[in-house]
Order: sequence, then C-alpha cells, then structure tokens
Amino acid sequence: MKILSAIGIAGGLAALVAILITGDTFGYPGSERYRIYETFNRAMGFFLLLQVCSLIAFLMAYGGRLGWAGKLGLYAAILGWLGMAAGTAAEFWLYSDLSYGEQNMRQVAFSVFSLSSLLAGIAMLVLGIALFRSRILPRILSIAMIAYLLLDIALFFTGLSIFLAQAVYSIIIAVVALPAFARGIPSHKQPATIEE
Repeated sequence: MKILSAIGIAGGLAALVAILITGDTFGYPGSERYRIYETFNRAMGFFLLLQVCSLIAFLMAYGGRLGWAGKLGLYAAILGWLGMAAGTAAEFWLYSDLSYGEQNMRQVAFSVFSLSSLLAGIAMLVLGIALFRSRILPRILSIAMIAYLLLDIALFFTGLSIFLAQAVYSIIIAVVALPAFARGIPSHKQPATIEE
C-alpha cells in the first residue's frame, strides 16, 4: 500500500530533520542538555515505529517473490526495528529518571535497543544477499541492503547518531517499494525466485 510507504518516508525524513537540528545532545539526567536529549530520543522511538511501515510496504510489494531466506530477513528486520522502537520508548518514557552506568531497567531497555539494532543489521544482510541472488531488484540496491550493517556499526563507533542508518534506509526501502504498487503488482501472485 502506498500509504505505508508514505508513512515510512515521513518517519525517515522526520528522524533526519531531528538528527540535523539536535546533533549531539547527550547529557546526564537532571541537566539541561539531558532534557533535549530525552525529548529527541522520545521522538526517535515514535519515528522508528513509523519507519517500520517502510518494511511492511516492502514486504507487501516483494514478499511473494522472495524465498524463505529473503522472507526470514525481512521479518527479522521488522522485528529488529520494532525492538529498537520499544527499547528507546522504554528507556526514555519509563526509565528516564534512572542513572546511567548502573544495573537497572534503563540498562535493560538500552540492551533491548542494542540487540534489536544488531538483529536488524543481520536481517538486512540476509535480505540483501537474498535480493542479490534473486535479481528482483537492481544489484546496486541489493548491495545497499547488504551494506546496512556496516553503516550502522560505523555510525555507532564514530559517535554519529545511532538512528541515522534506520532513517536513511527507511526512505530507501519505501521508495523501492513504490514502483511495485504503481504497476499494481500484487506480491502474492508473483512466482518465488529464491530457494524454492
């Protein structure tokens, strides 16, 4: 559905704008900088949820043409994105008053985000390889999917926003799904081309 692609694009664009406006705002609870950081992360939890719509749109557009590995990667990516949204929401809506660096529920929420981010990265790698093998999409797009994990890791270790890869890729994924909807191709009628 085109509406899902539009929502995913909106979520990605909103996240990019928030990242550009806010920049590096980390602060410790109780500080003025933390209030900005908290607001930014609360918004990001919502934007991640919107970005999931990009993946669902992609599933609707191409799911019928993916074999089991591609579908597994796509479903795992959706789960990873949802986990990132849940971890971020829990950390900054439920446990925002707890300290960093201690064993507490805030740490658990951040761990959920981190593990979900890793799951999404591995899932995108699997999806990218499946797309590369199937030739459903141009190879450059498949390579871009494969590169997601490397980009996400690089952004994490360079101190840039840990939300940047998701924002960019939600836009790419939604845009890639749009032509299938424009052609009116129902994914369930397409022959499977991978591992079947």
